[in-house]
Amino acid sequence: MSSKRILAGILSASLVLTVALSGCNNGQGGSAEPSSSTGESSSAASATESENTGDKPEKLQVIVDSDTTGIIQSAADMLERDEGIKTEFIVQSYDQSYTKIMTSIMGGTPIDVIICDSVWTSEFTEAGMIIPLEDYISAELKEDLFPGFVEQSSYDGKLMALPMTGQCKWLYYNTDLLKQAGYSEPPKTWDELFEMGQNMVSKGLCKYPIAWAAKQAEGMVCDWFVCLTASGGSMRDDNGNWIFNDENGVAGLNLMVDSIKNGNADPGSINYTDREVLNPFMAGDIPFVLNWAFAYALANNPEESTIAGNVGIGLIPSNSDGVVSSSVTGSGGFAIASTSKYPDYAWKLLENVLSRESLFKAAEIASNMPPIRSIYEDEEFIEQFPTMAAAYPQFEYAQPRPALSKYSEWSNNMQVSLHEAVTGSKSVEDALNEMIEKSADYQ
Repeated sequence: MSSKRILAGILSASLVLTVALSGCNNGQGGSAEPSSSTGESSSAASATESENTGDKPEKLQVIVDSDTTGIIQSAADMLERDEGIKTEFIVQSYDQSYTKIMTSIMGGTPIDVIICDSVWTSEFTEAGMIIPLEDYISAELKEDLFPGFVEQSSYDGKLMALPMTGQCKWLYYNTDLLKQAGYSEPPKTWDELFEMGQNMVSKGLCKYPIAWAAKQAEGMVCDWFVCLTASGGSMRDDNGNWIFNDENGVAGLNLMVDSIKNGNADPGSINYTDREVLNPFMAGDIPFVLNWAFAYALANNPEESTIAGNVGIGLIPSNSDGVVSSSVTGSGGFAIASTSKYPDYAWKLLENVLSRESLFKAAEIASNMPPIRSIYEDEEFIEQFPTMAAAYPQFEYAQPRPALSKYSEWSNNMQVSLHEAVTGSKSVEDALNEMIEKSADYQ
């Protein structure tokens, strides 16, 4: 099998995980409100009382969505083989899994493990629905995880969910257009990207250098976040204060806004979602685009794309000295529910997910990209999945969006001001200052 077909398979299945667990296409994650209880809920207390019973269960109950069972199935098989404990999967669609988790745990149902979208971590933690993993995970394993995935699965410095997959945005480029224009590699900075793109425009090879997912939706927040961090900016300082309107923050949003104004970006960007922004890329109208894992397979599908077979994937460019690359994480992990009577065995299941045996199986069966570094140094793994090497380095530079219990509400507020900036109805500075004021209600 060719390396392109392998990567297409790997990244094609990630379409499901991107939509379901990145929180970036429709902002579903965290949309409902939990019980007003914070800290330790009654369900958490009951679990604490029973967690030292020492009993071995006949089975564990696990809530997963219909698209992530392949990631945990091998881990469950290992648990039954090694411990004699079966795993009962309570399978829901993504849309239904959030509600199922909420009603089950808040109702005291003895659930052991749940899927945890990256934008649910804070909400579930504050509601006392999941327990910290710090007493379970080894320092070695935690260090092996890519830092962005650890951060997005943590709350107040404590790991609350075990990352299950690698997911972020990459730079996609049209290898044929670059070759025709005389380029042998993708750009390392945004200035280079715009220069290369305009050179291709001048040669009649394309219409614009790039397009953004700048419709008033979650995809715009993700692209803005990438530009912010590419410019050396941050959402918050070490004390939790919102600072994205500083000099670097202005440079980040200007990267998007100015590119639309000056013709470096497709003006249709203001109407593109994460999926729709691929249309001009697949039509050959733009040589570059930012997107999630699903884009690789879609852009290489000849029934959908005119550039099939000419799709490259690489690091997102830098917009500041000292910044190599930037990206935004997505996906999520598995968490131990506070209702579990058997947290020690629940952890064994989670630990199995990141075992070498399970990672190989999940990559083969579910096309899952592992969230740990060491597997990409495994010669057998690289031999079996060679083109993962082209994608995984971006994980080192990927950062999570803010950890907020009301993330979706915050994001919706940010989208209004961001869209006013990209459409030109509000200045970048005014939009960012307004966003800072709105963010004061979210900590």
